[in-house]
Amino acid sequence: MRATTSTTILLLGGLVLFVDMFLRWGRYAGAFTNSFTGWDAALTEWGELLSLALVLVEFVRTRGIWWTPASSLLGFFLGASGGILVIAGLIHLHWGSSVVSLRFSEFAYGAWIALAFAVVVLIGAWIRLEEHRAGTST
Repeated sequence: MRATTSTTILLLGGLVLFVDMFLRWGRYAGAFTNSFTGWDAALTEWGELLSLALVLVEFVRTRGIWWTPASSLLGFFLGASGGILVIAGLIHLHWGSSVVSLRFSEFAYGAWIALAFAVVVLIGAWIRLEEHRAGTST
């Protein structure tokens, strides 16, 4: 069993998203100035935990242990929901938060990396769905 394109994209994209949680995402000024990581942002921590689950599922798929239609669809659902939650968390940081509302210039490198790789994971999820429909991911 060989790894498909979506497996590679989802595995690497999910891994980068999880590691990115430990990087600095921004700086906010209130009573004191403080920087925060992805673990401190609303919604994104759930997206990142889903990306960790995605990495584990895709790793098992690459080892040939669980290569079924169910694992294919699980990879799609984990990738799509994780990517959506990360992007939603970034939107919330900019427009939705009543406590912290960051301008785009206040986002640190971790937030921009998360945005890029959330899009990569969403693309990987779309490719997975197309592979699943074509019958090549099982």
